[in-house]
Amino acid sequence: MSFKAQLDACHQSDLRREALCRDLLLHYEKLESAYHEKCTDYDNEVESRRRWQQEANACREVANSARLSMESNPFVLALIDGDGAVFTDALVKAGAEGGSDAAHKLNMEIRNHVQSINEAAGSHWSIMVNIYANLEGLAKKLTACGIIKAPGELNAFIRAFSLNQSLFNFIDVGSGKERADHKIKEMFRLFVHNQQCKHIIFGGCHDNGYLPNLDPYKRTEAASRISLLETYRVQPGFGALNFRIISFPDLFRSEPLPERPPMPSP
Repeated sequence: MSFKAQLDACHQSDLRREALCRDLLLHYEKLESAYHEKCTDYDNEVESRRRWQQEANACREVANSARLSMESNPFVLALIDGDGAVFTDALVKAGAEGGSDAAHKLNMEIRNHVQSINEAAGSHWSIMVNIYANLEGLAKKLTACGIIKAPGELNAFIRAFSLNQSLFNFIDVGSGKERADHKIKEMFRLFVHNQQCKHIIFGGCHDNGYLPNLDPYKRTEAASRISLLETYRVQPGFGALNFRIISFPDLFRSEPLPERPPMPSP
């Protein structure tokens, strides 16, 4: 082979080597770019995972705090329409002693009932009782029926009832139609979804006006947390709700107050 041919061969070899180097450099640049992209993706994934883990931990703390809050200070609420649920004559006649006795017995009856239907119920569950009534009208009625001698005698019963248990209240709604109803309905609406309120005892079964407020809950989980307190004249609509119905015959009259005092025996 001539020198010229050999020189041309070397030149072609240099060209091929140069092309190979360019290809290798281009391939390297592509690999380097892909490597940096993967590194960036990895760093972003690590950062994202760390952020989501922090948020998950924060949510877990909030959930635990909410659970502890729901489990703390559990209580049972009794809402009683005092115009329809009247304590027995013997308790009312006993004045302050009767009021104290009524509060003690009602506390025990409610606690026994709740513990019989809920294994989780313990002595640490508070019992809150709100009785709403037109106290002036009730006192006059009791006097007219001969159960007490004067309207003022009811005050001693009420004071002792409220003092015996720290969360028991006799609330005077004054005269006027449906004043007790309005307060009881609003209290029920407020507490029926309260997770700390483990059970509600509803004492207003003598009045159909409460049915629209109770009916929406008859097929919900709240139904298991509602008991109806039977005193007298339980209206048929309340039975259709399929809530538990309880009664405390030693505490409340099973008959409405008479329209007039009983005639003395001859």
